[in-house]
Amino acid sequence: MSKIQNPKKPIKKAPKKKDFWLVGIDEVGRGPLAGPVTVCAFGIKATDSEFRKSFFKKYPNLKLNDSKQLSEKKREEIAFVLRRDKYKFFIKSMTAKQIDQLGIAVCIRKIIENLLKFFIKSLDISEGQLCILLDGGLKAPLEFINQQTYIKGDAKFAVISAASILAKVHRDEYMRNLSKKDKNLAKYGFEIHKGYGTKKHIESIRENGASSEHRKTFLKNIISNI
Repeated sequence: MSKIQNPKKPIKKAPKKKDFWLVGIDEVGRGPLAGPVTVCAFGIKATDSEFRKSFFKKYPNLKLNDSKQLSEKKREEIAFVLRRDKYKFFIKSMTAKQIDQLGIAVCIRKIIENLLKFFIKSLDISEGQLCILLDGGLKAPLEFINQQTYIKGDAKFAVISAASILAKVHRDEYMRNLSKKDKNLAKYGFEIHKGYGTKKHIESIRENGASSEHRKTFLKNIISNI
């Protein structure tokens, strides 16, 4: 005869549904002659499928898009809102010296791996609970089975757009501050070109040599004695 359950004994609750997170990843600073490469991973709960629409409804003057398609002012306004509203994101950079030592592709891969580990640890979830969207040719480590790379993903998916904007604003702020904090770096005009190979920047390198913020492996066609 089966035992009748004590009605005073609480019935076990059904296990909670797993939370899944949609994470967009983008990088900035792959091509400059100076400064770090920076990657952002931006996440929302996967149930928030109307993120772009809800963001636009709340901020009709701010459109999430590829950071390169936005003015500097608009990028900074969007980044301010994303930071203030405490969305979930992580940003990490690797320096010019690290880029010279490891190569740009290895640096980007290492950053992506670290950012995803930050997400897992901070949310107390597993790799399988992340649905990852990456821009261009970016890839996540193989253990992240739910990942997809999209050409021009920063224009197609709001989570990648947000990552693109946050990474760009973060790196630009860093490059502007270089000129403020070190008079020896001010002569390169990082606040203007952010380390990219403009004519003025190349002229300043030839005139002053390479600084600690320059990627020596990127300057071989500009300075012969590197």
